[in-house]
Amino acid sequence: MKYGDISLSTEFINHSPQELYEAWREGEEMQEGQKFETPDGYLWGEVVKLEPGERIVHSVRSRDFPADAEAARTEVKFEKKNGGTRMTVTHEGVPEAQREAFEASWKKHFDRPMKRYL
Repeated sequence: MKYGDISLSTEFINHSPQELYEAWREGEEMQEGQKFETPDGYLWGEVVKLEPGERIVHSVRSRDFPADAEAARTEVKFEKKNGGTRMTVTHEGVPEAQREAFEASWKKHFDRPMKRYL
């Protein structure tokens, strides 16, 4: 099976990495090892790593993944840049057949938790 990666990045002026880390979490308490699922059941996974103000890593699968596909890995990084913060979302290991749909979804929802900072 072939896999691909997706990476999106944007900069937020006048906001710290910690502010954006908290905004991405949308006020939710997250813990490493915590399972999650989207309200519509399309995506589910597990929080793998939390580094406050720096990055969030989780594994994720969708109901469109082939049954034998491994979970993909999503990393959200927050880096100080030009007096603000650069946020980069990288989604690694997406089955090639789902890559286009995942990329469109990330582009559509990328800034959802960040709207108050745009």
